[in-house]
Amino acid sequence: MEGAWILADSYRCFYRATTSYEGKMSVTEMRYTFQKPWRIRMDISKPRKGAVLIYNPDLSPKVRVRPFPSMNFMVMNYDLTDKKVSSDSGGTIDQSHLGERIERWCKGYRDSFERSAGSETMTWIENGSVYKLTLSPQTRLPVKLEITGGNAKRSELFEWSEMEINP
Repeated sequence: MEGAWILADSYRCFYRATTSYEGKMSVTEMRYTFQKPWRIRMDISKPRKGAVLIYNPDLSPKVRVRPFPSMNFMVMNYDLTDKKVSSDSGGTIDQSHLGERIERWCKGYRDSFERSAGSETMTWIENGSVYKLTLSPQTRLPVKLEITGGNAKRSELFEWSEMEINP
């Protein structure tokens, strides 16, 4: 997985996150584009279709947001930690790319790696939650991460599909 990331200068994929907590479900979908070092574009299709977020620290430390597709002139700038451009759990855009996640997962859970028929998975437990990461046998990059809370009231599913490496 780390070797596959080193060879990727950029990638583009469809990203879907489904979160369920105490019966309340939320879905986020987007076309996600990343280019080293840390240039990120998110073309949102859910929950606000047409919104675009761009992060390029070479140009600005701020996240640029175009919230309405019909108003290209309307662009807002937010700090990385602003709640409008960070996840519910406090994750920021600069930490959203696969390289950041792969580094974190491999550093802490290298010994948890296991193979199963046709795919590769890593499973580990952290703070009472079970994490199951599935890698693509072709790209050796993540295609799915499932997180189930210890109390079974929380579950999260993150999926990366239509992956294009160095497009």
